[in-house]
Amino acid sequence: MNLTRIEQETIILFNEGENEAEVYTHNTKLKKKLKAAMEKHPNLYRLKATNKYGGVTYIFPKKYLTIIFRGDISEEEQANLAKRLEAARATQNADDIRANLRNGRRGK
Repeated sequence: MNLTRIEQETIILFNEGENEAEVYTHNTKLKKKLKAAMEKHPNLYRLKATNKYGGVTYIFPKKYLTIIFRGDISEEEQANLAKRLEAARATQNADDIRANLRNGRRGK
């Protein structure tokens, strides 16, 4: 028996009395992120359970859980953000080139 797309839920659970959060999910992208976090920080992120339908449950300190609510971004704001990102990348690339030259390395 397979779960329908509607049944493939993501549930984030925490309360005010405990310091840990629990995430149950079928979402492939979120499962990959949780697995990577566990591999990088095994003392913080723990796999609690898996099920036969592909769902996983992870537990971690709730202080590391962030939920962001975003609104629509206008085309003008998108253009401004793109310009800022391009400038930041150019600065970073210039800094990297200078550091490589100081260290005697030639970068591409």
